[in-house]
Amino acid sequence: MTGTISWGTGGADQYYEGEDVFSFIKTPLAYIDTQVFDGTTLSDDVIDKDLILVGGPHVNSVVDYLNDTGYLYLYYVVDRLFYPADVDPTTGEPNYYDLAYALGLTGMPWPEENIPKYTTGLGAIQFTAHWDGDLGPAASWDVDDSDPWGTEVGSVENWILVVAGTDRFGTYAASVALADPTKLIYETAPNFCNTSFVIVIGVTPYAVAPPVVPGVAPVVMVLVGTSPGVTPIGVGP
Repeated sequence: MTGTISWGTGGADQYYEGEDVFSFIKTPLAYIDTQVFDGTTLSDDVIDKDLILVGGPHVNSVVDYLNDTGYLYLYYVVDRLFYPADVDPTTGEPNYYDLAYALGLTGMPWPEENIPKYTTGLGAIQFTAHWDGDLGPAASWDVDDSDPWGTEVGSVENWILVVAGTDRFGTYAASVALADPTKLIYETAPNFCNTSFVIVIGVTPYAVAPPVVPGVAPVVMVLVGTSPGVTPIGVGP
């Protein structure tokens, strides 16, 4: 780089004297899905980038594509989640995750009034990997095939993190859990470690009995409000 960086009077204004152009950008670039995705492939300006995708398949077409092509650990089925490795041992049918089922996996009782109406959707934070299509114990994921666009235009396999819920309130809870881990309920916080995905339930404070060992899928609970029924998102009964 040529030229000099100088400060204005009082050091308040920074300006550049020279020929080269450079950027002060220090935060990730943000795009709407339709700006960079045509329904099958990403545009050249993001195809070789690590991505954080926010919003479920109803609102984010990139997440919808990953959901349809088998690049997730947790799949979105209407208003529930589906984890291929978790099936009923008696019937062999998948256990679809709604709020009641996910709470059961935590082993922690939580009164309905402390689960705000506006956060009854489940959130999910997950990296991508290609699912082999099997169910139950045979299910596996290829972490070396985590980017469906990784072979295009010479790009490498990039990290893709999906932060999305079964509805917008689930997405909100997942975003809070990722952005501020101090809001995680202590007993469930260890489930956030050493895993490729986690299910998130938004709650308000409540004193609970000692938990039992969580079940097959990692679930965390995150504080999204300060009192029963109240969250920073949404108003009304």
